[in-house]
Amino acid sequence: MSTLRTRYIRYKKGIYTVSDLISKDKIYKPQKNNTFIEVEGITKRLCDWERETGIGRKTIMNRYKRGVRGKELFKPTYTKKGDGGN
Repeated sequence: MSTLRTRYIRYKKGIYTVSDLISKDKIYKPQKNNTFIEVEGITKRLCDWERETGIGRKTIMNRYKRGVRGKELFKPTYTKKGDGGN
């Protein structure tokens, strides 16, 4: 589902009509730039995993590119000593 801002931008570009702009049931369509990751049989977009886990999108993607899979992708990140981390 698109946000109102996204629908407005697409309306201005001529992609959406006025009815699309006010519609709340706009169907999500996968795009080429979406990255899907499967963890324990659950497949979600990278941005969905980011929202759910609180781990940054770039962090997850870098770990994935290095070959990290499964729950290891979502291990917490640690701060440098002196920045409040232990």
